[in-house]
Amino acid sequence: MNKEKLRKADMYEVLEGKIVNKVRSLFCEKRNRVIRRGADEKLHTELT
Repeated sequence: MNKEKLRKADMYEVLEGKIVNKVRSLFCEKRNRVIRRGADEKLHTELT
């Protein structure tokens, strides 16, 4: 019983970790895109 509970807890932890990683990478992508867009706009205004 306890072993199965532990195993289930481990599975949930792994799933949570994967979800957290996915969300974190999505946030990073979004932030990088925003930073890049800001840099591109700055470059564009400097060129024109």
